Amino acid sequence: MHDEATPPAVLDQIDKVTSGHWTSLQFHGPFHFSRKCNAGALVATGEYLCFLNDDMDVVDPGWLAELADLLDDPEVGAVGPRLLFADGTLQHAGHVYNGGSPGHLLFGEPADSLDLGAPRS
Repeated sequence: MHDEATPPAVLDQIDKVTSGHWTSLQFHGPFHFSRKCNAGALVATGEYLCFLNDDMDVVDPGWLAELADLLDDPEVGAVGPRLLFADGTLQHAGHVYNGGSPGHLLFGEPADSLDLGAPRS
């Protein structure tokens, strides 16, 4: 979903990153990230959904394929990338659900506090 304020350069970059394999719809109304995601999910026709915010800088060109590969495991229902704040601390390293209260794993911790091991081939 995109709204009227989405710069054309952002849409062009998404097209480039996805090699043209994406669909976007115009969103009307005040900004509400979850509402936009839900509206997009209702009309999605692909096998996977990717919720990508426009303030992300991709540092690994294979990130999307790597995340999608994890979904081949029937025990996995959702995946997410490691996201860093501008100061290098972790914004997101996965979701945790503890007693019905969702949260971001390692939120605010140093990026190197998560040992990711060697890259997968």
